[in-house]
Amino acid sequence: MTPSTDLQNAMSSWWLAWGASAGEAADIEADAVLAQALCANTEILAACAEIALHSPNAHVVLFQAGRSLGEAGQVTTARDHYHHLAQTTATHLGPDHPDTLTARHSLAWWQREAGDVAGATTATAELLDDFLRMLGPDHPDTLTARHNLAWWQGQRGNAAGAASTLGLHVPAAGRVSRCR
Repeated sequence: MTPSTDLQNAMSSWWLAWGASAGEAADIEADAVLAQALCANTEILAACAEIALHSPNAHVVLFQAGRSLGEAGQVTTARDHYHHLAQTTATHLGPDHPDTLTARHSLAWWQREAGDVAGATTATAELLDDFLRMLGPDHPDTLTARHNLAWWQGQRGNAAGAASTLGLHVPAAGRVSRCR
């Protein structure tokens, strides 16, 4: 085994400890001590072996750590986690890599949860442009970003912007739902 393989195995063990089942994390945030310990261990491992955790993709446990922080009520820490993750995935995988886009999407979500609706709206508008360019108008991530953007525009009192954004969303959502 190589150090990179050992590290991937260690992170996979963390993922299993988090209660992963069929690619989804179980809801262990009810055990705050365990969730905090897993997040702390993930941060330490990421600090020591950042490159290996982004090869060939960003390891799923890096995303789970941020989600756990936010769901435990530490929304500013989750926002900061995803800010760092968005930067590191862009550095190691490129700005258009799906993991970078996912990290940016999560960053915008936690920005909003932390009370920065304006920042989340701006970040989501930029992300939507990238989703449209990389994934097309009918991709589920594009539709989710479009929905979030409209919702947050409405929260900021921009009803016209929200209606315009949703006006583009409804036909795309209709095309996608007919395909299922």
